[in-house]
Amino acid sequence: MAGVPSGDYGSIRCSDAVNCLLAMRQGNRIVKTTDGGDTFTATTPPAESAFAVELASAERALAVGNFGSALLSDDGRRHLARGRRPADRRFHRSRRRDGPDRLCRRPLGCAGAHERRRATWASVSPPTSLGIRAAAAPTASRLFVLADDGSVQRSDNGGVSYRLLNTATPVGARDLVATDANYLVVIGARGIRRSIDGGETFSTVSDSDLRGAGLLMADTEGSGIVAAGRLRLLFSPNGGLTWRPLRRPTRSRIHDISFVSTQTGYLVDVSFRLWKTTNAGRTWTELVSTGRR
Repeated sequence: MAGVPSGDYGSIRCSDAVNCLLAMRQGNRIVKTTDGGDTFTATTPPAESAFAVELASAERALAVGNFGSALLSDDGRRHLARGRRPADRRFHRSRRRDGPDRLCRRPLGCAGAHERRRATWASVSPPTSLGIRAAAAPTASRLFVLADDGSVQRSDNGGVSYRLLNTATPVGARDLVATDANYLVVIGARGIRRSIDGGETFSTVSDSDLRGAGLLMADTEGSGIVAAGRLRLLFSPNGGLTWRPLRRPTRSRIHDISFVSTQTGYLVDVSFRLWKTTNAGRTWTELVSTGRR
C-alpha cells in the first residue's frame, strides 16, 4: 500500500465504504484513503496537532487537537484550514450520520464544537463540569451527552440547554449511540440501557450474548449498532433490542471500531493493526501497511 508512513494510529473514521481518515497518536500526521484501503496518502497538519479525525462526507473533514484547536477541510482532505477555536471543553466520542452538523471525536478528549455550513464554528456548551465521555447528535437540534459519572443529559436546541435523563440501573456506562432522535442506547461494561422515547424512559436489554461482554464502545449505521469490549464484538440489527456475536479478526484485544454500513467496518486492535470487513465480520482483511512497527 502506497503512501502510508509507519506510526502509532489512534483514530480512524469513515464516511462510507471507501473514504476514510486515520490520525496518528502523536498528532503529526493524517492519512487518507479514497479506495477502501487499497492506497493511502498522507497530510501533515498545519500548526495545530491533529489527534482525531471525523468525516461529515467524502469531501468535508474535521480534525481536532490540543486545547480546543480544530481543523477543517472542504476539498477531500487535500488541505486543512484552521477553524475558529471553540470553548475549551472535553468530549470523548460523538457521532452523527445524517447531516452536516457534527461533533468532534477524540479518544482523549477534545473541544466541544460542531461543524456548520460554510465552515463556520459554534460552541456547544457541555452540561457538566465533569469530563464528557460520549456524545451523539441524531439531529441538528437533539444532542445526548454522557458524562464521566455515568449521567446522561439531552439537549433539544443544539446544546444551548440540557435536561438530565434518568437511566435508572447503572451499567458502568462507557459510550452511547442514537440511531434517531428517539432511539438511544447506553453501552456499559455491565450491560445496556435502551430508550425508545428520546430518553424519557429506559429499559434493561436482556440478551444472553451480552453476558460478560464488558462493552466499552459502539458505532451505529441506520438502525444497526456494533458494540465492542476488548475481547467481544457484537451486532444489533434493531436499535439495540437484540444482539448476536460477530467474529473478531484476531485474538488481540480490540482498541477501536468504525462501521460505515451493516456490512462494512474497520477495527483497530491493541497492536494497532487495522482490519476491514465487507461482510459483517464473517471475514476480515488486514491493511498491513498501517499500525505500529
